[in-house]
Amino acid sequence: MNRFPHTSSRAVSGFTLLETILALGVTFLIVTAAFGVVNSCLELGEAVKTSRSTREDSAAVEDIFRSFFSSLPQTAVLECKLSGSQSAALAEIRIQNAPALAGSFLSPGPNEVLVIQTTEEPGGYLRLSVGVSEGQIGNPRPGPVSGFAIAGHISTCRWRFFQADRNEWQDKWAANMGRPRFVELTFAQTTKTPERWVFPVPVFVAGGNPQAPQNPDGNPPDPDPNAPRDPNRPDRPGRPNPGDGPNGTGSEGSQQR
Repeated sequence: MNRFPHTSSRAVSGFTLLETILALGVTFLIVTAAFGVVNSCLELGEAVKTSRSTREDSAAVEDIFRSFFSSLPQTAVLECKLSGSQSAALAEIRIQNAPALAGSFLSPGPNEVLVIQTTEEPGGYLRLSVGVSEGQIGNPRPGPVSGFAIAGHISTCRWRFFQADRNEWQDKWAANMGRPRFVELTFAQTTKTPERWVFPVPVFVAGGNPQAPQNPDGNPPDPDPNAPRDPNRPDRPGRPNPGDGPNGTGSEGSQQR
């Protein structure tokens, strides 16, 4: 008897087109989610790095000027002139017989003055620079100021000087006003909250002997009500901490760091 070979239908192994499309869709969603997580982590890391760099810049600015103003010799003469608009005043502080600033990088000679100035930079921000210029206070010589920038991308940079005999803060300072008892700097980079630092200035009497501080507790008086408020003490606008006095080393700004 002839037997015909038995033919059986076997299922073909593999994925259908629908299954392939679904698998690709799920893979795409997973990759997209993973990319979003990685991108968010990178952005967070960059933000932390920028914030840390800004804090370091602010700390460097505070340390430089706190050390500088506390070491002004008896023969130092200071003046400050303003230019620009009232909302964006540009200050130029000129100091004769000034000590070296930032170590030994800037050490003005006998016929030179140290210049601390704010200038405009692109984007509406300010730049804080220090340099040396020829001439003396009252007899300046025309020419560029040779120096370097301490900080840039500054949104707030305001100097004030405390006149002890009038018990007032002054935005400008003339050489014939003597020397300020305190120097104040309100400083902020980009959109950060402004920090207020108060630097004590040594006061001398004839013969070079240190004079007792004019404020017994070593603190400058309260500034005007428009000064930046301390978020921890909203009832006391801009008042420096006890460390801001002649015997202290701290400031409101340093506590925020």
